[in-house]
Amino acid sequence: MMDNTQTLDLIQGIDLYLLDQILKGNLNYKLQVLDAGCGSGRNLIALDNLGFDVTGFDPNPDIIDSLRLQLPHMAKKIMHSDIESFSITTQYDYIIVNAVLHFAKSHAHFKLLFSKLVELLAPKGQIFIRMTSNFAIKKPFNTNSGGIAYLPDESFRYLLEQDRLEKLMKNHGLDLVEPIKTVNVANERCMTTLILQKR
Repeated sequence: MMDNTQTLDLIQGIDLYLLDQILKGNLNYKLQVLDAGCGSGRNLIALDNLGFDVTGFDPNPDIIDSLRLQLPHMAKKIMHSDIESFSITTQYDYIIVNAVLHFAKSHAHFKLLFSKLVELLAPKGQIFIRMTSNFAIKKPFNTNSGGIAYLPDESFRYLLEQDRLEKLMKNHGLDLVEPIKTVNVANERCMTTLILQKR
């Protein structure tokens, strides 16, 4: 039996909202998991440590090389790709898109990325999205016609909008698994977490 320190070592760095999904049973060992835009692998490594069947990809080749060295047993499941060009016959039961979609370049680009991810999702599969939005502020951020805002934290981000989300959910046959959660970070940005399920 593992002690608390060993358990914490296994899940070190995991996104707390993703850990919440594990504790609720929405993300479990029976599922094939895809970490789309896995970055340095904080969620990928934690899920592998916990024994999940997880695949990851990222457009940064240096990151992929580093992850393959850290996780040689997963080398074939860690791929160099962006969302647009990721091509595989597998459909995944659970897709993680953590702090990725707010790098979309426009409304059209976001729609393309979203559609591609839904294509990779198995029927009844779930997608975990965490990204910037305009959901929890009194005064809207100044956003250009493409949906990109220059935020008070001096970053440029695509902002998720409620009406566009609702249209995409309707068009792709998606339902909310639980209520949308949004955190206002000192009025500098709003981070929204949503879990959607394919019908």
